[in-house]
Amino acid sequence: MNSSPPDVSPRGRLRSENLREEIVRHLRSEIFAGVRRPGVKIDTDEIAASLGVSRNPVREALIALEREGLVEWRSRLGTFVSEMSEEDVRDHFEITGLIKGITTRRTVTRATDEELDRIGAASDTWLMSRSEAESARNFDEIRGIARRYISKRLALELERREALFPTWLYVHTPERARETRRRQHKLMAAIRARDVEEAVNVITETYRGYGRQVIEELRHQGFWDLDETTSAYDSA
Repeated sequence: MNSSPPDVSPRGRLRSENLREEIVRHLRSEIFAGVRRPGVKIDTDEIAASLGVSRNPVREALIALEREGLVEWRSRLGTFVSEMSEEDVRDHFEITGLIKGITTRRTVTRATDEELDRIGAASDTWLMSRSEAESARNFDEIRGIARRYISKRLALELERREALFPTWLYVHTPERARETRRRQHKLMAAIRARDVEEAVNVITETYRGYGRQVIEELRHQGFWDLDETTSAYDSA
């Protein structure tokens, strides 16, 4: 498992195979890295020039980011980075955890022993992976099996939610990586034992933990004015 803060500086022209998605990922990383601050106007021409692309794929990327709630269009003013509160972050991970809980419940209940063994093997390899590519391959193996047991609508919603916050926001430090491994071992023990309730409890609490870690990281980066923002976790 490998995840670290990205270098968000432009590096020449982007590949053309899926230009819009590359620009979406680039702008998403810039927003969460604090390069593009909440409330700041987005200059389409500046982005196009810095990435060596035309304005059309940039506009398409901004439409996608608007659907995610990361940017907003203001009539006659242009596109701005959206404001995001700590409660927004908490709610995102709370709801994602509930959806993952549904996925976990159905997988543990319906998957074959052979499929659960494959999930376990992929999980073990994922935790030891040293590159983003290797990590992605093993995660895709787990996700591919689990999504056989949920509807297409639920799978699409889960995919959209998983893409919003880059993983480097909550697992890039050694301490957080160790905590992720601990939770994953606990989850896999419950899955292998077909202990549905324990598996669901672990996954939902894991995503609550991710929410706390993202809030902590964004605070550290100065994403919010701490004098004006309080976290729902502080009063929990």
